[in-house]
Amino acid sequence: MAQRRWQEVNRRVGRGVTSALTILRQRTSGRRLLLLGLAGVAAVALTWAGYSQAWTGFGERVWVEGQVEPAKTLWDWLKLLIVPAALLVSVLWLQRAEQRAWQEIATQAITAEGERARAVEQTQALQSYFDRISTLMVSHGLRAAESSGEARTVARARTLTLLRRLDSEGKGVLVRFLYEAELINGQTAVSLRMADLRTAALSWAYLRGVNLREVNLFQANLLGADLSRANLSRSFLDGANLAEAVLLGANLSQSYLRRADLRRAAMVGANLREANLNGAGLSLTQLRRGDLRGAQMNQVNLSGADMSQAVVNGADLQSSDLRTATLRRALMIKVSLYRAELAGASLVEAGLGDANLCRANLTGADLSGAILSRACLVRATLNNAILYQAEMPQADLRGSQLVKARLREADLRESTLDRANLRAADLRAAKLGQASLQGANLERADLSGAYLMVANLRGARLVEANLRGANLRGADLQAADLRSADLRGANLAEANLGHANLQQANLEGANLRQAVLLTADLTGAQVQPDQLALAQLER
Repeated sequence: MAQRRWQEVNRRVGRGVTSALTILRQRTSGRRLLLLGLAGVAAVALTWAGYSQAWTGFGERVWVEGQVEPAKTLWDWLKLLIVPAALLVSVLWLQRAEQRAWQEIATQAITAEGERARAVEQTQALQSYFDRISTLMVSHGLRAAESSGEARTVARARTLTLLRRLDSEGKGVLVRFLYEAELINGQTAVSLRMADLRTAALSWAYLRGVNLREVNLFQANLLGADLSRANLSRSFLDGANLAEAVLLGANLSQSYLRRADLRRAAMVGANLREANLNGAGLSLTQLRRGDLRGAQMNQVNLSGADMSQAVVNGADLQSSDLRTATLRRALMIKVSLYRAELAGASLVEAGLGDANLCRANLTGADLSGAILSRACLVRATLNNAILYQAEMPQADLRGSQLVKARLREADLRESTLDRANLRAADLRAAKLGQASLQGANLERADLSGAYLMVANLRGARLVEANLRGANLRGADLQAADLRSADLRGANLAEANLGHANLQQANLEGANLRQAVLLTADLTGAQVQPDQLALAQLER
């Protein structure tokens, strides 16, 4: 009772000080205006009187000697009054500054007193809550599995009501108490569903296996917290700080983590299925064997993250940053990586069937053994990328950049590479049967031993390309540029080379049986007459 009276006195004192300052400000302002008005009237009256009376010396005067002294000008008055005016302004400014300082001190004192009162009130409320929950635990077996539903209902009601009155620190204290009392883990005697834990202070908290399902943790501070095997499904964690948190095997399915900070978090085996992570920070995060199926991850920062063997099927990673990320053996079927940044990423043996990688940047990425069947890579950048033994049948690579890409033994059957830039690419023993390379740039590319049967190379640029031993049977090479190309031992049977440019090309040992060479330019080409005898040179 005495404590309550003391708090009431403090409140009344605070209100009294505020009212006094307001009244003082109003009265001071009114008096100042009145004084300024009177001073202005007096100045006008004195000026008029001074110039109308000769004895004041304001007006023009004529001395006996005939010397004329002009009347006082405005500049004369300014020179006379500038020092007093400056002093007056300085005094007023100092007075105003002093008044503001006193007001600030009074405001700070009122605020501090209010905060102390709230802290005392919060401490008392928490202590009362602890006592009541302890009574329910002892008298009604709240923690036991067979405890009455009434006891649990009362405990939940008291918990949710108190949480709405607590600040960040108070919420953190309450959650720690419930966890240590084993009321929100295991059997979950007290349900925190829909609880208000916004901005809760739980940094470095030990909360393994805690049940925070469908809890509002907006902008909560969970820095470094141990939430291994915790249930956070359908929780609201937008803007939460989970940097360096331990979430091993945690359930975050269908949760909201928009713009959350998960940098360097340990999330091995975590369930993020259908979670919303748009704009979240996940750089250097450990997500090995994580479940991210159907997750929303637009513009997410996953640079340097480890997602090896993670399941990301159907996830949306548009415009996300995955530079130098590790996605070894990750399952990413039908994932959207449109305009994603994957430079230097490791996608070795990753499953990217039907994935959308259009306009993605995969410069220097390692896709060795990756499965990219029917993947969309339109206008993607794969310069210096490693695609050794990659499986890419029916992939769409139109207009893509593959300069110096390593595609040795890659499977590109029936794929589309129209207008793709494969300059100096390594395509040794690559499978390109029935692939479309119309208008593609293959200058200085190494296609030795490549399988290009029935491939469409119409208008392709193959200047100085290495096609030694390549199988081009039935290929369409109309209007192709094969200047100085190496076609030794190549199989060009039934190939269409009409209007092709074969200047300086080396065709030694090439099979030209029934090859169409109508109007082909063979100037300087190394080819034997017996070879040409098997080809079609005329209609």
